[in-house]
This record gives sequence, structure tokens and C-alpha cells, in this order.
Amino acid sequence: MDIHTLYIIAYATSTTSCLGSCAILLFLNYGNIETNPVYLKARRILAFATFLVAIGLLISLTTRKWQPVGWDIASFPVTLIASSQTLLFTFSLILLFNEQYATRQRILLHATPSLLFTLAYAGACLIWKDHPVYAYSEWKSLVTNPPSLIRTLYLLAYIIQSGIYAKLFLHERHTYLSLLGGVKTEDRWLKLGQVTSAFFLASGIGLCTLSLALNPYLPHEITVTFLFTVFYFAFGIFYANFSSTYRDVRTRIREQNSAFSPPAGADMEELICYLQPDDDNNRLFKDIEAYFQKEQPYLDPDFRISDLPRTIGANPHKLSTAVGRATGLTVQDYVLRLRIGHSADLLLLPENAERTIEDIAFSSGFQSTSTYNRNFLKLMKTTPSRFRSRT
Repeated sequence: MDIHTLYIIAYATSTTSCLGSCAILLFLNYGNIETNPVYLKARRILAFATFLVAIGLLISLTTRKWQPVGWDIASFPVTLIASSQTLLFTFSLILLFNEQYATRQRILLHATPSLLFTLAYAGACLIWKDHPVYAYSEWKSLVTNPPSLIRTLYLLAYIIQSGIYAKLFLHERHTYLSLLGGVKTEDRWLKLGQVTSAFFLASGIGLCTLSLALNPYLPHEITVTFLFTVFYFAFGIFYANFSSTYRDVRTRIREQNSAFSPPAGADMEELICYLQPDDDNNRLFKDIEAYFQKEQPYLDPDFRISDLPRTIGANPHKLSTAVGRATGLTVQDYVLRLRIGHSADLLLLPENAERTIEDIAFSSGFQSTSTYNRNFLKLMKTTPSRFRSRT
């Protein structure tokens, strides 16, 4: 088999693998109806990253006219694809740990160097010729050439960013472990082990991609291209396994004959907390009830549910699990029922006959009358005014 045939097979196989993985991530449901929206978001980001690589492979073939021509040193397209892939894979995996951190603003912040280098490189190429370089002796002689200099700096920036991403991921992993510190070890690692393996697998393929910009020899490029095929196939297996684990944990919870099942949008941390003994959850719910009865913080319109875990001194996932197991409600719905119940008590008191509905709503923790009326009707099956007139 000649080098030309091997070259075409490598790129065709890798492109097919990327597109197949993208289709699986987007359209295959794995039979899991109750899926956390965060995981769906992560799937879409991973699918987008995979699609970008497939497009990059196709563009590579067409621009080189299907001929076996190796990439040059510090190739800008290679660095751009590698940087974009590493960014998207890192944040899509962090998303599984910490949804609050993986925001669009932070993703754009980390993408800023790539955007700036791309604009600078495009502008430099309009003024100066970008010379392809296949030997380090030539590269040294052209290092003062603006396009070559920008390519080199971008390559260095990508190496630094890869280290930053690794540190960022490990920090979030440590945060996850600390939040679930009291959970059994085997349950804590249900998600952590899989996601950690996926991250280091993605980091490894990122280094392989980086080597394309440092080793401009065609046999090496063909080898790395075949590795892409293996990587995306392995990543598809990872996500299928992760989804299967998520479903199996739900099954284990149902087999425990819990009074209430987890909400459909529960993430893996909440599911893991549902696996803990009932005594722990009952004790925590009693602490929550005692705090609400004594302090009644929900009557303050500025009360935020996000402040509750810190006030109680509990992991937010364990807190929501304790409320869910005891009441079958989310923390938000539980607080809502307390507010509606308090307002109903106020409406029944004779001394409040002259108070307006708006005043009652605000005294019960609602910031607007419309929100209060809507939720009162939903829970009490009547309006506040009609409820008051019945007494």
C-alpha cells in the first residue's frame, strides 16, 4: 500500500469517525428519558467540538488537493483546531462538575487568545507572505517574519493554555470531592472516575495534535490521524457508559423504595446523595425545618435559596436530596408552599381584613403581586380574594 492510499484512508476513516460520534452525541438518547439538562448541554458542546475536527480534516484534504503533503512547522490551522478542541472538551467536562463555572462568558474569555491570534494572523497574511516551513533551520531564519512569528507565539500560547486547562479541571475535581466528602467512596467515583479518564484522554489527543505542528513528517501525520479515529470512538463509549451509569443509579434508587424519586432534572451528585441512608437525610431535613420555623427567612422577598446551603452548613446536593426525600418537592417548591401557606394564614385573620392583597403578598416573601396570585391559584385552586371572601 503506497503512502497516497494510506493518507486517504487515514483521513477518510478519521472524518467518518468524527461525524459518526457527532451524530451519536446529538441524536442518540441512550434510552434515557429523564436526562439532566446540563448533561444535554455538555453533549451538544462535545458534538460541536467533534464536528469542528471533522470539518478541519475535510478542509485539510481539499486544500491540499487530496495529495499526501505534510503540515509545516507551527501550522496555524493545526494549532487553531487543537486549541478549539481542548477548550470545548475541557469546559464540557467541567460542566459535569460545576454548571455555574462553565458559563458562556468564561468560555469566551478562554477563547480570546485564539480569536486575537486569528485576527492578527489574517491581517499579517494580507501584508506579508506566509512561508511554509518544513525544517527547523528554515523556521529559525523566518522567525522575524510576522506571520511566522504569530504562528510560533500562538503555538506557545496553546501549550500554556493546555497547562491552565489541566489545572482548572483538577481544581474543579477537588471541589467536587470536597462537596461529597461524606459520601461513600464507591459512590463518589461513579462519575468522577469516568470524567477524569475522559479528560486525560482528551488531553492526550491534544498533545498528539500539538505534535503535528512540531513534527512535519507525513508518516507521523497519518499515525496521528488514525489516533483521532480511536479517540472519538473511545469518547463515544465513555459518554454511553456515563449515561448508562446515570440510568443505573436511578434504578438503584427506585429499588430502595424511596418515598419519592429524584426530580427528572437531578444531576449525578443529587442521585448519589439519594443513595445515602435515610437517617442522614431525615436529620438534615429536621435541621432545615427547625431553621425555617425559627427564623422564617422565606418571608423576606430578598431571600435566596442559593444562600440556604451555606446557612445550614450542608452540601447543596445533600440539602435538595433531604427535602426531596421528605416532601417529594424541590427546595424552591418547598419554600413556595411555605410562603403560600403563610399568606393563607394571614388572609384568614380578621385583623388583616383591611390589608391589601399586595401587602399580604409582600409580607409572605413575594416580590410581585402577579407572581403571588399565579402561584396561589396553582396551589390553592382559587384566587387570594376568593379565598379571603370564603371566611
